[in-house]
Amino acid sequence: MKKRHLAIASVAVLFVFLLAPFLARYTAARRQLSRKNGSQRCINTLRIIQSAKDQWAHDNGVTNPMAEVRIEDIAPYLKNGKLRECHVTSEEVYMIGKLREPPRCRIHGTADRYNQPWWDRQAEIWKLMSNNEIHGTQ
Repeated sequence: MKKRHLAIASVAVLFVFLLAPFLARYTAARRQLSRKNGSQRCINTLRIIQSAKDQWAHDNGVTNPMAEVRIEDIAPYLKNGKLRECHVTSEEVYMIGKLREPPRCRIHGTADRYNQPWWDRQAEIWKLMSNNEIHGTQ
């Protein structure tokens, strides 16, 4: 019985040693992909802008999808009455746009671009791992 436990423990230790480099490469690929695709903070800010536009339209009875929305219109629906600054630059990068038009970031584009299914993100991660395009791992 002791030999069986020893064999199971040896296999578990071997598995951990084989799995550790893979997990390091996997997490590095995820980190690199998130840097490449844009910041989650930027995406969340774009979603906040769209939510504020929807709330403004509902509260003011605006039904025209092509109505121009200004920052002054949605300011009451934003925290502290202003947008968060972009993490990349302190310049004005967010474009509010029309009511049913998705807001845009001059650097990262729209939030819709990042709403891809998990299997597409996984495919990109595996591609990065297989092409040895990961930086920061040995």
